[in-house]
Amino acid sequence: MKSKNKLPSTLWENVLLAVHDLELVEQNELYTVNMNNWHNTVRGNEVCRVCLAGSVMAMTKELDPDSCVYELDDEFTPREVRIFSSLDHIRLHETDHAIHVFFKSKIPVRVVRSMKKNKESVDELNTLESKYKTYINNQEEFKSNMREIAGHLKTLGI
Repeated sequence: MKSKNKLPSTLWENVLLAVHDLELVEQNELYTVNMNNWHNTVRGNEVCRVCLAGSVMAMTKELDPDSCVYELDDEFTPREVRIFSSLDHIRLHETDHAIHVFFKSKIPVRVVRSMKKNKESVDELNTLESKYKTYINNQEEFKSNMREIAGHLKTLGI
């Protein structure tokens, strides 16, 4: 059964939601974080493995922990698929790809103008890749990086 819970309209809000839901997943015995799985329960294992986007599937979208998501199109609307794919790019610090996916490669003029006006935030997003920490190496720093990215995206109106 699909959840009626709507995802936010901006990418920055979705990043913050994902970090929030990731923290909920970390405290939930039905889940374990594995950034290589959308939302996947292994037979014989009592827990569901989820990534950053999978945390939103689990907590906000209320997908059953026994559900396995291999193809996003099977479970979610085209808009939700774009959001989850964007979150996956954000997780990898591929912010430019995330923005293109989020806007279906048609970045609005207002966003282009904002990016030109706020060049400092664009530069910061680009330098984050060099100091990026993976979740497995440092969970708290990973979440801090995600919040920092969300802040820059908010400045850019994305």
